[in-house]
Amino acid sequence: AYFTGLDVMTMDLWFQVDTTSQKAVLFTTGGLGRGTSLSYDNGEIRFLLKGSGSVGADSDINLTGAITADETTQFVRASVTIDGANDDVFLYVDGLQVASSTSTVFGDFTGNNNTSIGTYNITNENQVGGADNSPSNDPTDDHDGWAAGFAGDISRVQVYDSIEAIPEPSSLALMALAGVALFLRRRRRA
Repeated sequence: AYFTGLDVMTMDLWFQVDTTSQKAVLFTTGGLGRGTSLSYDNGEIRFLLKGSGSVGADSDINLTGAITADETTQFVRASVTIDGANDDVFLYVDGLQVASSTSTVFGDFTGNNNTSIGTYNITNENQVGGADNSPSNDPTDDHDGWAAGFAGDISRVQVYDSIEAIPEPSSLALMALAGVALFLRRRRRA
């Protein structure tokens, strides 16, 4: 995995869906025993983390958050901060914290499998990082509801090996307003 050995991480991405009726991966790393995934699940954001190494066991952390914007007409920002040093995980949708968890089971939460964006790890047993019921290689399997690929657009995927501040929408709006005011002020002087 590309993120092996981390105990602190921030994942941040923007996405827009073609259809709200889908269960699809936005970002995943690792596999069933140790792994992490951020997914879109029929109108909600879902974050799964498993650091225990127990294949077949429930996810150590399973967070969901509702999306209040129309994700078919505008981009939605999904973010997760993982702070293994303080045993905290926070899930954000459009800059607002929608769920959190405290857990001492972090271990190597990135596992040994590849990292994927917009699809699950189809090259290595079709695993969704941290999921309890990932797809299998069996062609007759219904893949436990996971879509083979995300139907929509994913933009600006950022992964940090630190805790990054997730600005709230009001902060972003205030910065934009200040920028417009500065532009207008300079324009009047000219």
